[in-house]
Amino acid sequence: MDLKVSYWRTDDACCALRRGWSRRPWILSGVARMEVCIIPATMNNTHAIAVDRPQLRDRWWVALGEIVAVAGVIMIAAHIRIPLPWTPIPVTLQTLPVLAAAFVVGRSRATWGILFYLALGLAGAPMFTMVLGPTVGYLLAFMAVPWIVTFVKSPAWGLVAATLAVYVLGTVWLCLWLHTGPWAGLAMAVLPFIPADAVKAAAAYGIAKRTAREA
Repeated sequence: MDLKVSYWRTDDACCALRRGWSRRPWILSGVARMEVCIIPATMNNTHAIAVDRPQLRDRWWVALGEIVAVAGVIMIAAHIRIPLPWTPIPVTLQTLPVLAAAFVVGRSRATWGILFYLALGLAGAPMFTMVLGPTVGYLLAFMAVPWIVTFVKSPAWGLVAATLAVYVLGTVWLCLWLHTGPWAGLAMAVLPFIPADAVKAAAAYGIAKRTAREA
């Protein structure tokens, strides 16, 4: 019996087999999960042998590139800042890539990217204007953000929970750093940033929805 080999996405292969035909071979892009379906050339036969093909994103060099990219985008965003006269903490774009990274590259790679960013900063790379300064609480909270946004089932509530976690650690550290009370800490570490953080969370939510549609 003659055999023909075609490349399929999993959903296309299942659809083809249910209908009993073996047309529409998928063009190999190297991005989607691919399988090799060995299908008898007879049009009515619905049996196939599937062999998994590794995803491109499983390659170690792709993972490393995404980790470095996360750190690089956070570094660039950290330099987009607006100083405020009544608080030592500036408004930056840094929170946006921190919130969105897990939706784009996954939780683990986003976490490693944030850790790489922090490690480079502590090693003296020109990423932080104030090492071990009043922003340390925010930076420590960044490491938990990818886990929070992916742990909560709703992306919107996950982003809210992650932002609140950043606020809590940022406020606690600032109060300890400045030896001030909680109300003064909230006035300097939370209240000035709510409007900008709401916009950044909304942008991260849009990124999350788009990546979910493309998955």
